[in-house]
Amino acid sequence: MSVWVTGDTHGMYDNLIERISENNVKENDSIIVTGDFGFVSDRPERREAFLSLMRENYRFWFIDGNAEEYPFLETFRIELWSSGNARIITPNIVHLMRGEVYEIECGGRRKTIFCMGGAYSVDRQYRCESVDWFPQELPSLEAYVRADRALEGCQYKVDHIITHTAPPSVAEVLGFSIAEEEYVLSSYLEELRRRVVFDQWFFGHFHTDKRLPSGFTAVHDKMIRML
Repeated sequence: MSVWVTGDTHGMYDNLIERISENNVKENDSIIVTGDFGFVSDRPERREAFLSLMRENYRFWFIDGNAEEYPFLETFRIELWSSGNARIITPNIVHLMRGEVYEIECGGRRKTIFCMGGAYSVDRQYRCESVDWFPQELPSLEAYVRADRALEGCQYKVDHIITHTAPPSVAEVLGFSIAEEEYVLSSYLEELRRRVVFDQWFFGHFHTDKRLPSGFTAVHDKMIRML
């Protein structure tokens, strides 16, 4: 089994399957989506895409972004999964929650993955609150407390970090600035950049694919083999 990482999917089934087919992804491989997954929805127009994904012989693990349907996502029960709390949507679709550290076994190796989803929707003025953007898109104080506790438990050392957005200093390298409304989250990610020892940090959100210095990788359409 291999573990892959890809960027925002926004509930687009054909696009995701195209990414999979263009890479040497095997049945029963796991695919981590770095937020804006978009398949977990109670909207009728997205039902067929969700059912199609559920029938695939791959495992999809996703963090949340700023374009999830949070009220529906939050109806799924939280369970212990790979040493952390997660929402098991279906047997092959798992929501990796904010502030959790997971232990993943792959090829006889055990790797730790820290996850922190969420970001600010810079186009809120064109959206409708509680319809296509939700206040839950940014982490709560509870999520930060949970993250600190989880990272303390592993002495602030993990193999991989998965976030939706990026620390401001990293976003600037890509030519992006961080919205003031995202200050708390961006400051926290910047602190993690300085404090946590990690091998790789993957993030989405910016709709670009680029490897950056110091272990950071922005992912969008590409699929990168992580394990």
